[in-house]
Amino acid sequence: MPGEEWFYRFMNRNKAAVSRESIVEYFSNLRETLPDTNILNYDETNMSDDPGRVKVLCRKDSKRAERIMDS
Repeated sequence: MPGEEWFYRFMNRNKAAVSRESIVEYFSNLRETLPDTNILNYDETNMSDDPGRVKVLCRKDSKRAERIMDS
């Protein structure tokens, strides 16, 4: 989950757009409804190229073919 510093940086960037109460409520609801097993990193650590395969099915104009796999 995003840390406290993320919250403060977000608030500084979006002062008029959101209140502290709405952020606290959002993360409270997120903790109650989303199990830890469903949380993924946004930095693509679960994404990997697969050099072991020779054939790939993808769009013709695709620059890179990737597959998503469990880490």
